[in-house]
Amino acid sequence: MSNESNSNSARCEKFLSVRQAADRLQVSVWLIRDYLQKGKLKGAKLGSRLWRIPENALSEFMNERQAAV
Repeated sequence: MSNESNSNSARCEKFLSVRQAADRLQVSVWLIRDYLQKGKLKGAKLGSRLWRIPENALSEFMNERQAAV
């Protein structure tokens, strides 16, 4: 039963737009796109310009940045 609940939570993962991620980090959308293209921030590219960022990937990125300060 726990395997089923784990797979359900994976399917319900929330994704953010580049704008939403930029707002949360208080940076420009261009910087977020740069992070995505360079692999500093995990995300999925849909088409030629559209990115979606898993909410947990943004949280991990924020934690890493805070630890580096």
